Amino acid sequence: NCEYPDCPTPRNDECEDTSKQCPDGSYVYQDPFNNCEYPDCPKKDCDDHKYRACPDGSYVYEDPYNNCEYPDCTACCDPNDKPGQFGDSSCYLGYQCCPDGAWSCNTVDGVSFICDGQLIFSGFGKECKKTKSSKAMRN
Repeated sequence: NCEYPDCPTPRNDECEDTSKQCPDGSYVYQDPFNNCEYPDCPKKDCDDHKYRACPDGSYVYEDPYNNCEYPDCTACCDPNDKPGQFGDSSCYLGYQCCPDGAWSCNTVDGVSFICDGQLIFSGFGKECKKTKSSKAMRN
């Protein structure tokens, strides 16, 4: 009742001799023992407690896979500019917050919106949280 170790994964000699540059400037190469997949870029030790507040009230933390850089905040739409407020009826079929932080009216079909010159159906942004100062600016 002897057991043998598993055979090693066969080497794939058809990998291209290409590299991928990581955000920290280092390079990773295709792994012939892992279906020519690229390994993960090296992870940097970042300060887990460093964060930035975004306009929508969320936070972003340093990214250890991107040289401890902060990712971009998702743009949010100013609630004071929301269509349909203050007697504006231009978006009577609906509106969405675009990923770039601009409001867009419905394009008549009920599901698509033009954001940054492109017709989109999903991936919308969100409304910024109202602050006391933004309310005071409108009143």
